[in-house]
Amino acid sequence: MLIRVLLNVLVWVVVSTAADAFSTTAGDKWSDLRVERLQQLPSPVRAALLNAQKTCGEESISVRSGFIRYLKDANGNELIVLHFDQFHCANGSALCTSSGCLHQIFLARRGLVHREVWHGHVQEVDLTNQGGRIFANVACESDGGHCAVNRHFKIDP
Repeated sequence: MLIRVLLNVLVWVVVSTAADAFSTTAGDKWSDLRVERLQQLPSPVRAALLNAQKTCGEESISVRSGFIRYLKDANGNELIVLHFDQFHCANGSALCTSSGCLHQIFLARRGLVHREVWHGHVQEVDLTNQGGRIFANVACESDGGHCAVNRHFKIDP
């Protein structure tokens, strides 16, 4: 009897460990974007999200942490980047290609209306503030299929 109990405990530990190995981490979890939060976003950003939802055929908008990234400077200029590699889409080819996933950059100068200033299928877009100037660094694929070098967008005061 004791051997059977020990075997059951051992099997449970092995199964639990294996299940943990295949579970998602906190960064991999999808979160539904609440309607209230969607309404708070600038109109062009909201329209881009609704368009992606429609393109993907999704019932709701689910994203991972880091999908929307903001950076604002002291003059009120703001960049918003949408990272569609962090947007749940059952039809993966709708938003991603071999060059990378869709990324969109929106700009608001001095607190005015946001407008899309760039979009492309790339690996990553990082926002930085260097010396009070905002930069969006666009990382393309290494073989130059979409663009040969990183692109830098700067917003001068």
